[in-house]
Amino acid sequence: MPDRLRVVIDARLRDGEPGGVQQVVIGLACGLSRLRDGQGDEYVFATWQGGSRWLQPFIGGGCKMVEIRASRMRAAGRWARDVLRATGALGVLPASSMSIVDNDPAIEALGGDVIHFPTQRGFLTGTPSVYQPHDLQHVHLPDFFSGPARQSRDRVYRAYCAQATAVVVMSEWGRRDIVREYGLPRAKVAVVPPAPMLPEYGVADDGTIEATRRKHALPPRFAYFPAHTFPHKNHLRLLGALARLRDSAGLEVPLVCSGRLNEFYPVIRRRVRDLGLTGQVRFVGFVPTAEVSALYRASRAVVFPTLFEGWGLPVSEAFVAGVPVACSRVTCLPEQAGGAAVLFDPESEADIARALAEVWCDEDVRARAVARGREVVARLSWDTTAEMFRALYRRVAGRPLSARDAAVLDAEPIC
Repeated sequence: MPDRLRVVIDARLRDGEPGGVQQVVIGLACGLSRLRDGQGDEYVFATWQGGSRWLQPFIGGGCKMVEIRASRMRAAGRWARDVLRATGALGVLPASSMSIVDNDPAIEALGGDVIHFPTQRGFLTGTPSVYQPHDLQHVHLPDFFSGPARQSRDRVYRAYCAQATAVVVMSEWGRRDIVREYGLPRAKVAVVPPAPMLPEYGVADDGTIEATRRKHALPPRFAYFPAHTFPHKNHLRLLGALARLRDSAGLEVPLVCSGRLNEFYPVIRRRVRDLGLTGQVRFVGFVPTAEVSALYRASRAVVFPTLFEGWGLPVSEAFVAGVPVACSRVTCLPEQAGGAAVLFDPESEADIARALAEVWCDEDVRARAVARGREVVARLSWDTTAEMFRALYRRVAGRPLSARDAAVLDAEPIC
């Protein structure tokens, strides 16, 4: 079949390590596995040897998985520097901060017509590529990164964006941002919104919800915040807002937080203690997907006080679960929420408190938010996302586009 396409997707992640990026890769596998159009395209997910169990259940149809043995990646050499200089990516920062990988024979040996880098990492290649930087947090919130980390991230992003045939972001806000900050041609940047993962994992039944309640000793009513304890997730101001509601309005809102407890967690834990919130706030750590679904369904509201996002998966997940949302008025989130969330300034504890009180107490606000959320999220599915990626892969590879391919590319963005 002359137009058959082979796409290699570099999915080398450690289970649970990258948070939302892992969910995007799983969702992509779900959507691509369900594609049925008779073209015979093949999607090869490359994972680490012995580290693929997180992805295996979602591989089917035209998808397959190949495990790659871990090996030392080589820093960019003279040939790579010539490539970067030609694309304008070299000379952005001092050479000592370069952390770009020269090439990867194990991935190249898979024979892809296109290589898709969905994890922000990558390597230099002569194969047409699709690159997803996800967000430019290091540009907008530089204080959350060490100098070397910020420089390395910026150099890597610029290099892989420069070499890519297409760069993918998840929102129109993200496209404007990367075009402005990195000087990319707008036509090179495609908007492909992800979809919620709850439908893929299965909505928790009443038995799972009750078991999750018992396991984590959950209060009867609580607000839910799913996020690793990174500083930009803004747990500290959310805690301040909870204390403000308690002290000024007599309103105690129990909070349950899930997600990995990383090196910033002790700072958060001290703030909980200092504000006298120990009995009101519970951190349950990283939990299985079934429990995540149960936590959404059991919650009275979802609160998302993040300072920066390329796409806020918890917002869409809450819409699926039928739970009202209070979230930050930053980056892509107003666009993503589509009028269905109560928005707030994440740098203002008073405004966070105001929005949280609305979705906690006001039944009219809650009902409108849930109804509008269902309308917004109905436009998103991993099947649609997969169709958009398939069309993009074909365009990147120079293959003829079907009428459907052309339609989905012309239709983006859909958020």
